[in-house]
Amino acid sequence: MSRDFPLGIHAHVWKEYDIDTKDYEVFKSVIRIRTSQGDFALRKAQVSREQMIRMSEVVQYLRNHSFHVPKIIPNKYGDLFVPTESGMVYLTKWVMGGPLLLNHQAHLLSMAKGMANMHQLGFSFTPTHSNYHYLSEETIRDTWNQRIGWLQKYSKKLKRKGNLTTFEHVLLSYLPFIQEWASDAVVQLQQWLIEYHSFQQLRKTISHGRIHHRNVLLTDYQKLLFLDFHYLSLDSPVRDLAGFIRKYILNKEHRTWASQWIKAYESIVPLNKQEKKLLAIYLMFPERLITLIQNYEKKSKDWTSEIYLAKLQTRWGQQKEMLWFVDQNRWLD
Repeated sequence: MSRDFPLGIHAHVWKEYDIDTKDYEVFKSVIRIRTSQGDFALRKAQVSREQMIRMSEVVQYLRNHSFHVPKIIPNKYGDLFVPTESGMVYLTKWVMGGPLLLNHQAHLLSMAKGMANMHQLGFSFTPTHSNYHYLSEETIRDTWNQRIGWLQKYSKKLKRKGNLTTFEHVLLSYLPFIQEWASDAVVQLQQWLIEYHSFQQLRKTISHGRIHHRNVLLTDYQKLLFLDFHYLSLDSPVRDLAGFIRKYILNKEHRTWASQWIKAYESIVPLNKQEKKLLAIYLMFPERLITLIQNYEKKSKDWTSEIYLAKLQTRWGQQKEMLWFVDQNRWLD
């Protein structure tokens, strides 16, 4: 095929693979390519060459230990990825299956168990390549403080502004609580640092970085396939776990669901006291609310004010549920 693919992938990239293309179909950030040798998935990751090397190493390690991730197929030169101006391109076999459902507890429980199995394997992972990314808790504390400072400035800006949108009116009523929650999380994190002295004491594992229902596929053989390790790092297991809970606690019913996710996870990877406290602190910080507010202020998403308002109210409810969840588990006692 001589013409360029979508997603900014030029034809010369595909020429590096000895595969005869019949046609293709775009699924968001993935191109399904039909060939005489079967179907393939062409993906582009906006990460560095070094991160792709790390990803390739981790994917191979997980596959060697029977964890379900797609095999990266080398090109005719033996390279596992092809650099382009806008990212790294790599190829896997197309796996038949369907997406996990957002509001289906059986699927969410399976994701929690799959995450735990990956973390269990990750504790024994010895990287060949150095400089795997992780954020120290000192860095996180400083970042959180910067975001609190930004919130304070933005709050003053809104109070001086005339003709507020509905989103901005509602946000102004929420901001004192959001700032209080964020400040409480920073205080707790500082106490955690004093008690445990150093992030270096935490056990580290393979952290996916973006575990959610769009990055996990339920195959036709009823196996979970974890995809897109573009943001992987070696980190505390609670980093992935906190991100998962933040995303899927949506209402009061999900409080019970979340307890079941933790129970399922800990049946494979029991968390120690240090990790449970850190998990609680991560959940206390209103990460998704602040990110939404910053996206609104910077206009970094092509959303209407109505969409922003709906997301604000959803994430406001989520944050209150997470605070209740943390309080009920008494992890900070």
